[in-house]
Amino acid sequence: VGDAHVLGASRLMHLEAMMHAVQQGWCVNLVGPTSAGKTVLIELLADLTGNTLRTFSMNSAVDTMDLLGGFEQVDLSRDRQQVWEHVVHAVRATLSQLLTSSHPADDEP
Repeated sequence: VGDAHVLGASRLMHLEAMMHAVQQGWCVNLVGPTSAGKTVLIELLADLTGNTLRTFSMNSAVDTMDLLGGFEQVDLSRDRQQVWEHVVHAVRATLSQLLTSSHPADDEP
């Protein structure tokens, strides 16, 4: 980011407030007109803290899929039922095998 950032008193005040909020774990929303310096302020904060900043344009063309990505709904009860059926099948198969197998002690005269 480097020399492109010149800190005036106003920008320094905003940067300090933003750093305090981030330290507290608070959400920070930057609002302002185009070219007000919102992105520059965030780039400076990322640079000063050694963090990587990834940006994307937020405008009226951005929709939920752009923000969240695609996802598949999951029915957890269906998955639970399938696991339960596998467990029941495995227990029955094991019990059946144990009950039908001959034990060495049973074979002795």
